[in-house]
Amino acid sequence: MTVELSVVIAAHNAAGTLADQIQALREQASADVEIIVVDNASTDGTAAIVGSLQDGSGVLRLEHEPLRGASAARNHGVSRARGRMLAFCDADDIVGPEWVAGVLGGLADSPVVTGPLDVHSLNEPAFADSRGLGWTRRLEDFRGLFPVAHSGNFAIRRDVFEALGGFDVTRPIGEDVDLSYRLWCAGHRIAFEPRLELRYRYPTTLGALWRQGFSHGEFAARFERQLRRDGHPVEAVQGGARLRRLAWMVRHLPYLVTPRHRPRWIWVLATEAGSVAALLRRG
Repeated sequence: MTVELSVVIAAHNAAGTLADQIQALREQASADVEIIVVDNASTDGTAAIVGSLQDGSGVLRLEHEPLRGASAARNHGVSRARGRMLAFCDADDIVGPEWVAGVLGGLADSPVVTGPLDVHSLNEPAFADSRGLGWTRRLEDFRGLFPVAHSGNFAIRRDVFEALGGFDVTRPIGEDVDLSYRLWCAGHRIAFEPRLELRYRYPTTLGALWRQGFSHGEFAARFERQLRRDGHPVEAVQGGARLRRLAWMVRHLPYLVTPRHRPRWIWVLATEAGSVAALLRRG
């Protein structure tokens, strides 16, 4: 079978959500599109879900990667992929109805493409608004320096991906920022395609939201350090941003007693705490 596009899904303990993602892809995939699910050391029924949905056509395939981490799973999926174009989505999200068309159309004009995130369809309102909404409808950037393609919602020409060496398996988080930075350094443009819309799932508890926010803040502070070493001054900009975040938390202290707004305050505090922790560990 000739394959034009390979869609890689990294899946760790995703038995509760994976079938919805596969079904959404199947409804729009043509004969030259393959779906590769990489079971990343799952201990639930993830592999069994894939097996139950396979129909013998070879369109849906199951691979295994024992090394934990989405980057390792995605890289393994690419090593088994046959398409000249690659797309990535996650096992707990759901692609929009024109996602595959957006991938194919976007990659016809650009080596890399990403798209908007719908954070309301799969999340409670309080959690959907926890990180703000502006960044979900446009091409995001890291500290105003370079554009970022979200690792759970992007596509790339295979030759470009392989030339960059794929995802960095040493990064447990922020692998998409790292890859986007390397794309930017290599002079590749990231296009924003509205049809590449993804229904994106957030954590469902305040504890999980805190842990994710803390990890995001910690990674960002460490990556800023790398950017400074590479000659990109971001420290002054971030100093001002930190003061604005602290001022925002003081002004919005009443959010802590309001269930509708509490996740937003927790997210801001968690990312700031992670950032400070990274700075302290540096010393």
